[in-house]
Amino acid sequence: YLTAIILVLTGLGIDLSFLTVFGGAFGLGLAFGFQKIASNYVSGFLLLSDESIRVGDMLQIGSDHGIVVAIKSRYTALRRLDGVEILIPNEKLLTDEITNLTFSNTTVKLPLDLQISYESSIDKAMEIILIVCAKESRVIEEPKPNVYVKEFADSGINLHVSCYVTDPDKGFMGLKSDIYRAIFKDFQNNDIEIPYPHRTVITPK
Repeated sequence: YLTAIILVLTGLGIDLSFLTVFGGAFGLGLAFGFQKIASNYVSGFLLLSDESIRVGDMLQIGSDHGIVVAIKSRYTALRRLDGVEILIPNEKLLTDEITNLTFSNTTVKLPLDLQISYESSIDKAMEIILIVCAKESRVIEEPKPNVYVKEFADSGINLHVSCYVTDPDKGFMGLKSDIYRAIFKDFQNNDIEIPYPHRTVITPK
């Protein structure tokens, strides 16, 4: 049928040279499409063979953070901590920088930053923070939690807290919330102030 249509169009004097351009563009697009598909399949084979990423690993890819639930020939399924599953092309996992939190060690640092006023005792604040971290069941004893004076800022003294967990698959938001709440409560009981910006509003007379 295709041959008959071409013969009829040629007999009517219609120029069919545009079909050459169309066919070339179609073939080029098809080639690029197959190249991507082939690249994802080969990448999937490499991921399964070298085990750089395994089912159950905790990955951070850009702003996405979750657990690998499946590795297929064309894509890898990542379940975020909010339950949403993301399908990531295998080629992306090989060409982009990926953070694997559980590649060879499940011990992960939990960083916390807070600020105290210049009128507060640094030593007392650091003592309170270490006691709070030690009470948390998810925070491990070794490496032990530490508190550092990060810098003297305009409105207060910035402190950096480092503690470690071995279950990053449970997420960090709830743990951070519990630690911050306990620190805030103990700060209030020990007259340690967390500074906040003060604004003076001048009303015209």
